[in-house]
Amino acid sequence: MKKPEWYDVLEPREAVIAGIVGLAVVWALTYYASHSGYVFWGYSPPQWKNLGTALILLGFAVPYCLVKWLVQRR
Repeated sequence: MKKPEWYDVLEPREAVIAGIVGLAVVWALTYYASHSGYVFWGYSPPQWKNLGTALILLGFAVPYCLVKWLVQRR
């Protein structure tokens, strides 16, 4: 059996594309919210920097995992 390479985690392509789209959408929403002064759960934008980073990372991870799971079930 072939030893997996680091880039094997980036398969299937559909999952990567879904993750990138999710990342772009969440990043844009987070960027807009931080510049408009949106208060999130009682925290102002300077206070929710770590929360915003977590949301951006989840914006990639959640669609990626869902699409990867759906593609594997086909």
